[in-house]
Amino acid sequence: MGSHKEFFVTDGEKVKLKGKGLYFVRTTKDKPVKVDIASDDQVLFGEISEHTVTTLNTMINSVYKPMVSSLESNEWGKCESD
Repeated sequence: MGSHKEFFVTDGEKVKLKGKGLYFVRTTKDKPVKVDIASDDQVLFGEISEHTVTTLNTMINSVYKPMVSSLESNEWGKCESD
């Protein structure tokens, strides 16, 4: 039939991701998570794959780096002091 499915929790240091994974990031430190509200930005979540870092590296080097490198210095503008 299908392959064996497994659920485990890891930080990725000893057990490497094979396939897809989910991540959860809690944005509130000292408040309990409101479980009665569907989406209130207290817990962010998403999906990653074993190739996420490779994909990010490719996007940075193939898209963003050439785009930023092609800008003239006068196109950058100035940052606010904040």
